[in-house]
Amino acid sequence: MTVLLDTDVLIDCLRGTPAARVWLEQAESQAFQVPGVVAMELLMGCRNKVELERARCATLPPSAAYVGSTIAPGAPTPRGD
Repeated sequence: MTVLLDTDVLIDCLRGTPAARVWLEQAESQAFQVPGVVAMELLMGCRNKVELERARCATLPPSAAYVGSTIAPGAPTPRGD
C-alpha cells in the first residue's frame, strides 16, 4: 500500500518530532509519496536555505525539475530562478 504524506506529517518529520520518528520507524516498510501540492507547500514555507535544502531532499527525487517561469510567468520558484 502507498501512503500519501501530508504537509503536517512532513513538517513533524523534518523537525524530528518524537511521535513522527516513531511513526516513520513503524511504517518503514510502506511506500511513501508526496503529492505535488504538499511538496510546494513545504518549499514555499521555508525560511532559509538550510530549511529549503532539507525540504527538497525530503520531497523531491534527485532527477526532479522545477517548473520555471515559462509556464507560470512571475511565479516564484524554490531555487529563485
